[in-house]
Amino acid sequence: GITEEIISKLSRIADLPVASRTSVQRFKNTTLDIREIANMVGVRYILEGSVRKAGDQLRITAQLIDSENGFHVWSKDFDGSLDDIFDVQETTAMQIAEALDIHLSPQERDAVQRRFINNSEAYDAYLRGQAFIIKWDELEDLESAQTQFEKALELEPHYPPALAGLASVEAQTYRNHDPDEARLLRGIELASRALELDPSLVRGHVALGELAAVRYDYTGATQRFREAAAIEPDNALIWDFLSWSLAYQHPPDPLGAEEAARKAITLAPDFFNAFYHLARALNLQGRYEEAIASLEHIYKLRPNSTLALMGLTQTYLAMGNLELARKFSDLNMQTSASPIELSLRCFIEGADGNNDAALECLEKLLKVNYRDFEALDSTPYLANLRTDPRYQALLDRYK
Repeated sequence: GITEEIISKLSRIADLPVASRTSVQRFKNTTLDIREIANMVGVRYILEGSVRKAGDQLRITAQLIDSENGFHVWSKDFDGSLDDIFDVQETTAMQIAEALDIHLSPQERDAVQRRFINNSEAYDAYLRGQAFIIKWDELEDLESAQTQFEKALELEPHYPPALAGLASVEAQTYRNHDPDEARLLRGIELASRALELDPSLVRGHVALGELAAVRYDYTGATQRFREAAAIEPDNALIWDFLSWSLAYQHPPDPLGAEEAARKAITLAPDFFNAFYHLARALNLQGRYEEAIASLEHIYKLRPNSTLALMGLTQTYLAMGNLELARKFSDLNMQTSASPIELSLRCFIEGADGNNDAALECLEKLLKVNYRDFEALDSTPYLANLRTDPRYQALLDRYK
């Protein structure tokens, strides 16, 4: 949590590009030297430190090192209680800027010193929620994120980031696990409350982008994610979401989606979601072997991922290999049957000429609130079905 918050504060300084937490966390307990790490991440200075805790007392040591010569530019020891953690984070960010001879504007100084809360327990719960929510393909992780955000809000009922985090939980649960429309309404209410409390909260705008995307308003989602990326250009999650919306919007933007996914991967090389969205962008360009390689890389990062199965279903369907597409669809639907996964099964049946099975599948799909009618009307996999009068009658019932 200390790492993430110091990065967040330093990122608010315009003249100081900072690597994201996800791009540096792989170096925890590493045996690599500072120069090697700096080269791999693409930075000059490395901030390293340690935390020792005894009861409520903390000792935090931090040092800023110039990778070009190995010299310490700045170092500091902090002693205090857990409640002093917010002072430590602010002081560290301010003193690093001074050590690098960066002069902060009044607005940047206010941004670095700004706090949402002074409750360290609520803050800890929020950070734990954030760690779980990026694993949106697993319901158990989303439920854990919800528990942590709710704990934060029990302690601090008007904590905007936790409200926005809960809104994201509702969006991703609706999209991937439980398409109950009540989740959408609650998510919109939560994100709106977060932004009422803090209109500049990027986390809130990202949540509204997610909620737009899960309602199939990908153009609106793209606009939200672009605005968020302009404010926090080093946030890998935002670039990953932008790749998601660009690939799904009508018409899609394959090159933009690829660029956004690669940006996310550059910022966070171990961010498995971005490899899935990169594969989607590559599929749209007919670069199937590259897409398969990207999806297989997910297994190295997360061996039991259902994302890789869903991505392989899409890739083999796009290649016209219906046998393998069906195989990976079967594997995926043993553990999960989200509307997106069910739509892929409908496309497989349509592409295979199984009109009755495709129509039956589409009815199930529409009953679980799938409403991307533009995708249904434009996909080549349902081309034969569109001449069947039952198809249009089915769509008309749900439009």
